[in-house]
Amino acid sequence: MSLVSQAHRQVLEQECALVELAAHWADLHHPDSQPPVKPVAGGEQGRQLGGDGTPEVLEFAAAELGARMETTVGSARALMADAMDLRHRLPELWQLILAGAVPAWRARKVALATRHLSRDSAMQVDAAVAPSIVGLPWGRFETLMDAKIIEADPQAAEERAKIWEAERFVRAGRTGQTGLKLLIAKANAGDVIWFMATVNRIAEILRLQGDHESADVRHSKAIGILAQPACALQLLSGSSGTNSTPKPNPSSPRSRSTMHRTRRLNPPQLGPPLS
Repeated sequence: MSLVSQAHRQVLEQECALVELAAHWADLHHPDSQPPVKPVAGGEQGRQLGGDGTPEVLEFAAAELGARMETTVGSARALMADAMDLRHRLPELWQLILAGAVPAWRARKVALATRHLSRDSAMQVDAAVAPSIVGLPWGRFETLMDAKIIEADPQAAEERAKIWEAERFVRAGRTGQTGLKLLIAKANAGDVIWFMATVNRIAEILRLQGDHESADVRHSKAIGILAQPACALQLLSGSSGTNSTPKPNPSSPRSRSTMHRTRRLNPPQLGPPLS
């Protein structure tokens, strides 16, 4: 176990070191670090990869870094952008990176989530979330981070919410050889919750009616039933007021056997118990 812990610690430190090296690589490829040359059409130019307050980086730097890391240009560019944000906009998280005290992917998630903020707003979020980034489970930390981002810039949060509202969609993929089709949707959270509750309810009704397919299959059948509102209404209204456990059918051999065992295990009392 000590070897496992040691290996995990080394991975953590090396991933943090890679973020630090990406920032150093960006420094080596700052536009001012190169000798002045006569500008030509299509020549290399400086680009701001990070958010507000980060220095520019020569645009071809990502390609060379990606080649050295054996990864894509996009991945190398994202790494440099995150490193720039952490060093220039999120100083407390940057100190954790330098100490190898935080999973690099977590710090990079914060860098990406705060990139649209001003430098001052990003530093406000950094001060609020840095003490909790290691101790909290990621889901709870992400909730905290989202709240602090909204608190830092409510107007920007409202504008981004409008953009996200416009990203709702429903798409269907191609029909496969088995006649199945993939359905993908992005909708309001409340609508999805209601939809899934109805799908679960119909799938449960199908089970009570004797459908012994897997839950996933019954859920897919429920979507087909919902596509026919009259059928869905009839199915749901016909099951309203019923318990989740079906009543035993006295004519069923299994029910008769169960009732017989119950009577045998619980014989009727013939009189008051003897004192």
